[in-house]
Amino acid sequence: MVRQAGYELNMMELELDPRRQRHSFELLLESNCAGAVCYMTKLEPVKDLVAKLLARRIPLVVLGPPADWHPMPGFYGVDMDNLHAVEDAINMLLRLGHRHIAHTVYPVGTLRVHEFFVEKLRRAGISSWDPAFHVEMRSNLNNFELGYLAAGKLLEEKPEVTAIQCFSDRFAMGLMRRFYEMGISVPGDISVIGSENDLFAEYNTISLSTIDTGGSRMGRCAWELLQRHLDDPSLPMESFIETVQAKFIPRESIGMVSEKTAFFKLRENRRNESLHLSEF
Repeated sequence: MVRQAGYELNMMELELDPRRQRHSFELLLESNCAGAVCYMTKLEPVKDLVAKLLARRIPLVVLGPPADWHPMPGFYGVDMDNLHAVEDAINMLLRLGHRHIAHTVYPVGTLRVHEFFVEKLRRAGISSWDPAFHVEMRSNLNNFELGYLAAGKLLEEKPEVTAIQCFSDRFAMGLMRRFYEMGISVPGDISVIGSENDLFAEYNTISLSTIDTGGSRMGRCAWELLQRHLDDPSLPMESFIETVQAKFIPRESIGMVSEKTAFFKLRENRRNESLHLSEF
């Protein structure tokens, strides 16, 4: 879309480290860019640099947007509402007989989703179950690896779990790979749902149910906000947030609740392996 409109697209990584964020915005200020789109978790560390960018009438669209976002002329946000999609996922799991549904919680984000999960399960009569599965984010591991390593921890911490909704598709696929090695069937023993609608999700050996968080739609919306000003620089610089709706996509990784929990199946598999080894 950008190149079709006659512009060149340059991409920069806006890291979580505030010092690196400032460096990225300093480079933007030195460039001859006509507009910018970025993702940031907090505005405060770069607020002064953002103000300088906007003072030059260079529109800036923030995906997220950050929790401390506030209106400034030329400063726009594109948000994603995933609660309706999460509700659709929970409703389907409940219809399939699941009661012990978990979801991943990590230090940055997911608080709103967690509160929604708790309330949704409470309304279904499930009040004694904590759906939160805490995941430690590690910079030296990708999401596949995080999911792979988290599988055993999930079953140990939540032996009654029958379904889990993960923060990313790649985390979910890493989880599923480890379950396969453990002899845990997806969706026979446990149902798994990802998030993002990664390209690999649909073409996984067991296609992954997912929350399509609308990344491409957010990108299109961000470009349309920029394009208005690029096409007509005389337009007044406004400031508001557009919202894109996420969508639940059910696939093969969810099924009817199992009569036995995945943890029970794991212990059964280990017992059978021990009996098999004792025969030699």
